[in-house]
Amino acid sequence: MLLIAASLYNVAKLLNFSHILKYIALFFNIDIKKVAQCVYIVSIIFFISCRMALFDDEKFFGIE
Repeated sequence: MLLIAASLYNVAKLLNFSHILKYIALFFNIDIKKVAQCVYIVSIIFFISCRMALFDDEKFFGIE
């Protein structure tokens, strides 16, 4: 349950980050599609890093 709560919290932080990026894109007159692609790539990297961190913790604590 704690893992689900942490995941939801991280998703909320990522959505807030994308919301901020939208305003930055509007302010600097950047293409929103390029910003969306960047957010998508960052979210994939974030997801992979979270999975790797979880795997390392399981290995560290002997959880299989």
